Amino acid sequence: MPKDDGLAFSRPYDGQQAFNQLPPNPPNPPPSPSPSPPEVIGYDIGMPVAMTGDPWIDGRRRSAVASHRLMHHVMLPIGVTAVVVVLFLLDCAVHISATISARPNLQSNLRLALCTTSFITCSVAMTVFNKVALVAVPLPLVLVTLQMGVTVVLVLLWNAFAVCVGGRAWWQIKAGSKRDVLRWAPVSLLFAASLYTFTAALHYSTLGAVITWRNLAPLPTMLVECCCFSHARLGLGLGLGLGQGLGSGSGSGLGLGLGSGPKPKPKPNP
Repeated sequence: MPKDDGLAFSRPYDGQQAFNQLPPNPPNPPPSPSPSPPEVIGYDIGMPVAMTGDPWIDGRRRSAVASHRLMHHVMLPIGVTAVVVVLFLLDCAVHISATISARPNLQSNLRLALCTTSFITCSVAMTVFNKVALVAVPLPLVLVTLQMGVTVVLVLLWNAFAVCVGGRAWWQIKAGSKRDVLRWAPVSLLFAASLYTFTAALHYSTLGAVITWRNLAPLPTMLVECCCFSHARLGLGLGLGLGQGLGSGSGSGLGLGLGSGPKPKPKPNP
């Protein structure tokens, strides 16, 4: 124990002086800002989805919400179907009209315009509605099988209606020979495979990317046709069309790649 010299009891205790001799307290750190709540989309359709900040994940979530939002517009497919039916009826009217038939050039141009408009409408609607259907039923093979089955039923019903109106002479489905079956079987299989791969691409990729690369498909097809068939020749117009298609497709693909950017790496936990 320290030796008591008797001075500690002779000095009065000064509390204020003892407090002043204490080291100063460190300054209080500023309060950390409260994290902002994540963006939530899809409230209008009853499917709230929170964003994560990852562009890849958020892009897929935004696409899913947009597809579900499109599913709630019931009048859109009905309106598109009505437009296609009107175009079909107009084409039939132009085909059977005696007044227009007297002018073959006008009739041919009108039918070409109507058929082209109908094809564009059906193609765009089929691509968009397939994407929407894959959101509701994410099974590409099942969806393609159902579509081909419905197509067979509609063709049979249409031919039955034609027979009822015009008799047996209007029946357009005819069974070919065994040679015809062997000739067209590879075409049917390849067509079914193309439908499945297209639907699978819609399921696993974005709509813009699928449309861009699908529109590039005629480029190798035209080159093979020019090399393997004597009646096809690569002229100036066809060459310019091929170059334009290749340039637009490559530019769209490059834009899609630059727009998405590299996938960010996850930060390591401290």
